This record gives sequence, structure tokens and C-alpha cells, in this order.
Amino acid sequence: MVKAQLRTLLLAAILAVAAFGVAQNRPIESGPQGPSGGAEIQKALKQMGLDQRLGDEVNGDVWVTNEKGERIQFKSLMGKRAMVILPMFFTCRGVCGTEVENLTKALIKMSDVTAGETYDLVLLSIRPVETADLAAAKKATFIRDYSRPGADAGVHFLTGDLVEVRKLTESFGFRYYYNPKTDVVDHPAGLVIITPKGKISRYFYGTEYSMPILKQAILAAARQEIGQKQVPIMMGCINVDPITGQRTVNIIRTLQVLCGLTLLSLVGWIGFMAVKNKDGSSVSPDDLAQGGTPDASA
Repeated sequence: MVKAQLRTLLLAAILAVAAFGVAQNRPIESGPQGPSGGAEIQKALKQMGLDQRLGDEVNGDVWVTNEKGERIQFKSLMGKRAMVILPMFFTCRGVCGTEVENLTKALIKMSDVTAGETYDLVLLSIRPVETADLAAAKKATFIRDYSRPGADAGVHFLTGDLVEVRKLTESFGFRYYYNPKTDVVDHPAGLVIITPKGKISRYFYGTEYSMPILKQAILAAARQEIGQKQVPIMMGCINVDPITGQRTVNIIRTLQVLCGLTLLSLVGWIGFMAVKNKDGSSVSPDDLAQGGTPDASA
């Protein structure tokens, strides 16, 4: 029994070591060429953020490419309905996929609020090497999953060059880092909702989008209403205060501390069990369940 318990604890310790290593080396959200590191991460952190500019107008004069390969001005998509804009990139293997998946689920649940009728949805690629063909394939997948008549006209998957896309994202406070030499993208997680007149109405931070709250925000934007600033929350590896704009790296250190404490606890427990076993003591399942230790005199 003791040997089996020791093997279990040893396995747990190995897993803790592995988790500790992951925590130490966990990157911020990165492009397909691998995570940025060292000095580049510090540079990326200085450029990243999601600043709330409620009431400001989005820059509609920028040129982007739609999923049909047509070069259009962004303002040609504005003026009809409220708009949900999610900056991301289609080949992302990290947080972007979670954002798109959770956003899609929330939008599907809105049975009485439909893309193309109440609002427009824009997925904007912030990786300049992505193509219209890729955007078209991703849109086809979304339309299939969304499965709502008439949605095609209200769903836009856009690509564009770095300069033009950055003009657009900067107008609604989304700041990200792109290294053209390594093709690495580092960015925060979140989306913005604008009114039909192109004014910024509401921000959502992170990757979770509550359907009732998102629906309320879309309907408010459709009425040309401007929402309130959101409270600071943890976004991936970046803790952003949307009011002050201050950013700190917290999650990596937190994971390191927690994994380190777990590892130390397991090592100490294994040592304790080994000494007891060497002395000929045994531990019953009841002792373990109750958190007790064997009587040395038994």
C-alpha cells in the first residue's frame, strides 16, 4: 500500500515539475513562428494594451481586404447596424481560437438578435501576411456553425497590411506588437462594439463573453448609446487597468509560486513517507483520508 502511495506521490511531483517549467516559460500570445522572448517580450509589453476610448469615432478611412479579395474602405461596412469588432488572426494557435469559439457560442444563443439584421460582425486579422483566401475559408466555417439565414451579409472577415490595420486598431485603442522579421504577433484579448455612426460604445476584455451582457451591449450600441468603462481584469499574461492603462505581468509569477509550493509540499511528503516506511511503519487508507499519521509505537 505504501509503495503504491509513494509511486502516486512521485508521479504527482513529476507533474508539478513539468507544470513549474511551463509556468516559467509560458509566453504571451504569439504568432505561428513561436513565442517572442527576452527583450522582445519587454518591447511587446510596452506596445500592448486595450485602451477604452468610449465615444470616440473609429477610423473608417483605412483600406482593408474582405474575404472576397476586394480592397474596400472600412467605412463602407459602417453606418447600417451596430458592429462587433474582434481583432485576432486566423492562424493563431492560442487565445484567438478561444475568443472566436466563445464569441460564436454567445452569438448563436441570441435567437432574436441576428448578424446582418441587428449587428455586423467583423473579425479583423492583425497578422499582415494572412490572405483573403484564408479569411474566406474561416468565414465559411463560421457561417456553417452560425447557421442563420441572411448572416452572410453581416459577417466580415478582413485582412490588410500592417500600416492600414494598425490605423484602424489604434482608433479604438487596441494596441499590439508585430515583428515582421519573425512574424510574431503579441496582443491582448478583447473586442469592441461600435454604434452605427461608428462611435465606440462598449469594450469586452478577455476571452469569455456572457451572452446576456453581450446582447445587451449590442442592442445598446444599436440605439447609439455609449456604455461605461469596464473594471480591470486579467487578460492572458497581461493585467490591464483600462482606466489608467497600466499593465503588469502577473500570471507567470503566480503560476511559478503556486507550482513551486506544490512541488515543495510533495517532496516533503514523499520524504516523510519514505522515512516512515524505512522504520517499518505503515499508513492505512483511513489515516490518509483523515489526514492523520501512523502511531510510531504501533
